[in-house]
Formats: sequence, C-alpha cells, structure tokens
Amino acid sequence: VLLKSPPEALEAGQECAVDDAAPLASGDTAGRQRSHRFRHRGGGRRCEACNLVQPRECVHCNYCEVCVEGHDHHCPWMGKCVGKQNLCAFYSFLVVSFSSLGYIFFIALFTAVPLSGLDSHYRKNPISPTPELPPPPASFAGHS
Repeated sequence: VLLKSPPEALEAGQECAVDDAAPLASGDTAGRQRSHRFRHRGGGRRCEACNLVQPRECVHCNYCEVCVEGHDHHCPWMGKCVGKQNLCAFYSFLVVSFSSLGYIFFIALFTAVPLSGLDSHYRKNPISPTPELPPPPASFAGHS
C-alpha cells in the first residue's frame, strides 16, 4: 500500500502532505494513522472538510463547521470557537461571568444576614407571630 496519492487525484497546485511514501510493512501502524491532508504550493494546506486553503495554525472545528486560526477550543457557553481573533473577548467573558457570580453571591449572603435577625425574634417570642405594633392614633379611634 502506498501512502502517496496518484497525481491525477490531486488538484492543480497541490501535492501530497506525506513526503516519505513507501509500502507499509505488516506491523507498521504509524503509517496507517497519517491523514491525507494536502499542502497547497503556496505554503498552506487544504482543509478536508471545507476544501479551503488553511494558514499554518488553522484547525477545523467540527461543532461550528468552520476553520479557526489559532484554535484553542470550542466554548459551548459562548456558542463559538475560541481562537486567535477572539481570545481577548473570551477572557472578558470569563471576567464578567465570574464577577457577576461573585456579586450575586455577595448580595445573597448579606441579604440573608438581616433575615436571621427576624428568626431570633420569633425564637424569643413564640406566641406573638409579629413584633408589637404601636396603638393606632386617636384620630382613627372614632371612625368605624
């Protein structure tokens, strides 16, 4: 089995990315794992999924179905890939998300502290469901 594709299988301006084409030995598994990516004569390579010429650090994302330069990962919360162009936006997203989470936790914590004071009032006076209210003003006493 030869790893090089026949010249008629390549488009104009392409060459096979595997340079050391040789028959595979029966126990050679490293050669079988090579992909058949094609290098464009201009220096890039052609993406098998998009069929576009990619820059050197470009990777095809299977979730977005696009090629991303400097691909780091696909972020499900942002709904897009994190790469060279939007890495700063991703870090900003993380800072805003964790700041919002901290703010919500801070508000929830300090809102719960005064409520615990009401709980201590009910423990001291189990008969009265509400704290003592002052008597109504005299102007309301005559009206029915």
